[in-house]
Amino acid sequence: PRDSRSRKMELVTDELVMTLAVKQLGVEDVVQFTTAAKLLFEMAHTSHSNSDKNKNFMGKIGAIPALCRLLRVKNDETRYQACSALSEMAFRNEHNCKTIVNCPGALLFLV
Repeated sequence: PRDSRSRKMELVTDELVMTLAVKQLGVEDVVQFTTAAKLLFEMAHTSHSNSDKNKNFMGKIGAIPALCRLLRVKNDETRYQACSALSEMAFRNEHNCKTIVNCPGALLFLV
């Protein structure tokens, strides 16, 4: 059915967007990585139709360590967006929670 194909295309598009956003977390431009963190927050947020799948995918592609590194950046907006994204990724997702806890130094910056 068309709805099934449309849903699959939406999931593939979301995965592509998230993959590109995670790559942006590693660039040297504060605007780019802050914007990428905000996008990941929005895609992990419970209001997003694919929130649970997005959270799982983000965890698999390395978003959590990349966001944890942003917690060390000397920019309040960057740290806020990284913290927000990590919070949403952890919400009702035990695997992501454990990954965040195990990121070196992450808890020091989150608490």
